[in-house]
Amino acid sequence: MAEEWMGVPEVIPGDTIGVVAPSGPIDEDRVALALATLEEVGFRSKLAENLRARRGYLAGDDVSRAKDLTRMLVDPDVQAVIAARGGYGAMRLLPYLEAHWSALRTCPKALVGFSDITALHLAFQRHRLVSLHGPVLESLLDREGQVRQPSLDSLVDGLGGRWAEELPVPVGYSPWCVTPGRARGRLVGGNLSLIAATLGTPWEIDTQGAVVLLEDVGEKPYVLDRYLTQLALAGKLQAAAGFIVGELVHCGSDTDVPTADEVVSEHLARTALPCSAGWPLGHGAQKLTVPLGAMVEIDASVPAVFFPRAPR
Repeated sequence: MAEEWMGVPEVIPGDTIGVVAPSGPIDEDRVALALATLEEVGFRSKLAENLRARRGYLAGDDVSRAKDLTRMLVDPDVQAVIAARGGYGAMRLLPYLEAHWSALRTCPKALVGFSDITALHLAFQRHRLVSLHGPVLESLLDREGQVRQPSLDSLVDGLGGRWAEELPVPVGYSPWCVTPGRARGRLVGGNLSLIAATLGTPWEIDTQGAVVLLEDVGEKPYVLDRYLTQLALAGKLQAAAGFIVGELVHCGSDTDVPTADEVVSEHLARTALPCSAGWPLGHGAQKLTVPLGAMVEIDASVPAVFFPRAPR
């Protein structure tokens, strides 16, 4: 018998957020600025022991990064855990986490991040634990170090369990319909390249009856085509209930034929399942926080995303 899905407790100002680096090495100045921003809205922070480690393109060796992550996830004094940044390396930690899931189900907590952190979200989904697809710490700031206010507001609301009935759309965003229709299911997914990379492993995505979130950055249209073809051949696209596509940032240029948006739309339209695209979920200027593993409903015709009940 499958385990029941478990949500996460509310995290409010005054609570402690653990900061880890499960992927690439951090930018210490940006992390310090982002931490000050969290402190301004009332959160406390606890830094992982090896947060500042560096080993090439990784934030230290695998064992140290895994220990930092698991310690934070089971620490009773920490109410949520946020990744300092993405990059690459989180999927290397997956085998080290397997001994800790019983403890995590006893005392679940919010894990926040996107991009490379998708590997960890997939592990949470495998064990039926809700996690938060939202900004990593450094991405709360723009390149000039200014706060991305809609991202911060959405993160604070998401941590506190204050989900709007309908996902808000920040100024400058206009999601569009790929295939009309309504769908309801658990929200799963994240970064397309990480989802494709974990196929054939114990942590591959389960899309059966789910609403699948997909986003990516820095991939050429033909590479996105390959990822989606792989998912289609694995039966992962047709098994879904519907799709939400986040931004495809720096994925080729407007002169590419077809463009990244056209490639993704073509693949998902073939399923004839409800799908809308262009949501501020991913590598764009704003990054809304949404609960992976929670029930979600979409109306791709509008388009709109609804949370029919509290995900906790």
